[in-house]
Amino acid sequence: MTQMTVTSSAGARRAASLPPLTAIVYSDGPAFGRLMARTAKALADAKVACAGLIQHDEPCEGRSRCDMILENIETGARMRISEDRGAEARGCRLNPDALVGAVEEVRATLGPHVEALLLSKFGKSEAEGSGFRPLIAQALEAGVPVIIGVPRLNLANWRAFAEELAHELEAEALVACSDHDLCASLGLARA
Repeated sequence: MTQMTVTSSAGARRAASLPPLTAIVYSDGPAFGRLMARTAKALADAKVACAGLIQHDEPCEGRSRCDMILENIETGARMRISEDRGAEARGCRLNPDALVGAVEEVRATLGPHVEALLLSKFGKSEAEGSGFRPLIAQALEAGVPVIIGVPRLNLANWRAFAEELAHELEAEALVACSDHDLCASLGLARA
């Protein structure tokens, strides 16, 4: 996904039609991860300069749960945000410091060239006031539309956070769309 920042005035005009906050609501995390990677590519192909972080789940030998890896879609850099707590560990494995580092890396590059911000998840951290929330706030203040995944179990927290800015799409409906229809579903204006 390296170098997703193709800037064009046509892309900027088209991105201006995106809603301020779009939630892609999902139940299947791995399927959503593939959809978000495809969304980033489809927007880049449509000449929309994107920034953000998408999640990849990488299987770990001998573990029932995958490692959570965030990819910076502008640079292609990957950052592990999960802690290895052993094969029998249960509960949250998020390394909050690693997540903060990833967020700060994107915040530092969120400039006027960015036409859309893609983020992997509005999860427990975001519901509690941290995680991607500072990045979402910065994007909204700059007028940059945000597209974010929202696990179905966090939908009430998302709605309380986003209020009237919330625009929701179902991931399952988007999976079957062509890339053109995917971009149209997000609200991207026709070229």
